[in-house]
Amino acid sequence: MVEILIGIDIGTGSTKAVAYNINNPGIADSSQRFYPTDYQGDQHEQNPALIYDAFQEAFRELVARLPRHRLAGIVFSSALHSLIAVDKDGKPLTNCIIWSDNRSKEQAKNIRQNGQVEEVYYKTGTPVHPMSPLCKIAYIRESMPEVFTKTYKFISIKSYILHRLGFPFLVDYSVASATGLFDIEKLAWSPLALELAGINTDHLSDPVPTTFQINSNHHEQTKSIGIPEGTPIIIGGGDGPLANLGSLTLGKGQGCLTLGTSGAMRVTTKQILKDPDRRIFNYIIDDQLYAAGGAVNSGGIVLRWLQSLFPTNHNGDTGFEELLEKVREVEPGAAGLVFLPWILGERAPVWETEAKGIYHGVSFQHQQQHFIRAGLEGVCFNLLNISKIMESLSGKIDEINFNGGLAQSTFFCQMLADIFKVVIKVTPKVDLSAFGAIILGLKALGHISDFNQIPVLNRQMLAFYPNEKYRQAYEQSFKRFLSLVDANHLQ
Repeated sequence: MVEILIGIDIGTGSTKAVAYNINNPGIADSSQRFYPTDYQGDQHEQNPALIYDAFQEAFRELVARLPRHRLAGIVFSSALHSLIAVDKDGKPLTNCIIWSDNRSKEQAKNIRQNGQVEEVYYKTGTPVHPMSPLCKIAYIRESMPEVFTKTYKFISIKSYILHRLGFPFLVDYSVASATGLFDIEKLAWSPLALELAGINTDHLSDPVPTTFQINSNHHEQTKSIGIPEGTPIIIGGGDGPLANLGSLTLGKGQGCLTLGTSGAMRVTTKQILKDPDRRIFNYIIDDQLYAAGGAVNSGGIVLRWLQSLFPTNHNGDTGFEELLEKVREVEPGAAGLVFLPWILGERAPVWETEAKGIYHGVSFQHQQQHFIRAGLEGVCFNLLNISKIMESLSGKIDEINFNGGLAQSTFFCQMLADIFKVVIKVTPKVDLSAFGAIILGLKALGHISDFNQIPVLNRQMLAFYPNEKYRQAYEQSFKRFLSLVDANHLQ
């Protein structure tokens, strides 16, 4: 009988379920369910019940399509920085507050001005920013006292789903390491960070390793969605760290770049990288590895913004391919036009919610296609800047594993290769966070003892090599980009 391990990735916009055939290593099938985000100014929330429904539907649909099998286990990946306040019964007192919610910007500012902010950063590995549950909890305490008083636990979306399945309030070390509340060296909640948030350990889930297993025996909730009794449930980790694992970004000289609505540039290390300028994060993958890097707000959302600014049809919108056609009309460097893409504030490397975007070097010769190309180049330069910071801390990066929605565009992949001047590798049609969860599950269940033993998937890697022809144009544009970063950050 086929033995299947299922990886579940609870993302910011959708939940993906991926089945892995252990007997004949490879992805057997997958399914996906989407859910909306309610954007109201700085308030960015999702309905946790809808996310739970999406999880159930994605799981049931996947299992229904599989051949006769034995379910070896289920492993979870989830978006980082989510926060839900719940009562003693696990009933939500708030919606799921996602990473991009900026209501706690004043609390973040106050904590940054605290003389202990450097100690908080070094202990927790998370820069102080409204994305972090540390700041979100401080906001709820100060601005929503009636909710704060009634709160039994502050939990993540993964903890919510596990509790709905009948399990205790647990959080894996990986998700915990992105809260700003967790001491990543001692693997325990940080007393200093808890004091700043105004809570104690009783307000939080119990932290456990990413390979921690819980058994589905005697849980009616798991049976009701089709999880056989006795199936091991492996808690897993956060989606960014697991994308490093899923893309096999494990060695020196490798980087992992994720670019969807937002973006992140990461490396995998065996030690915590302590940046004296507090520009990067350090999140846990497992008991031996960390994902270190920087996350940006300015990813695919910039392309969406450009599509709305430059419509090409009577409906007032532009398709992605139509946008790229306009870019092809312009030589790299956009005739001297440079864009700083901080249209939603920015996380790495400045961690400023009030940061603003800039078009610089505008002249009469520039037309809409120049603005579009400069926009795309600005997104790439922003990530290149983080890559350079990572190189200064961990060594040269020679190749980058690229994933996310924009990895489906060969034009964009080639632009990245030309700008970064390294090989860009893409694995088509594989959700790398879910696959990273599967790899973690293989280790937890004893199918592998080391990540270097990962069976090679039947998947064709696409490789994009830098074109030397464009080196000078992009180097000049990047220098101008860095001058904008310095000028805008100093204001």
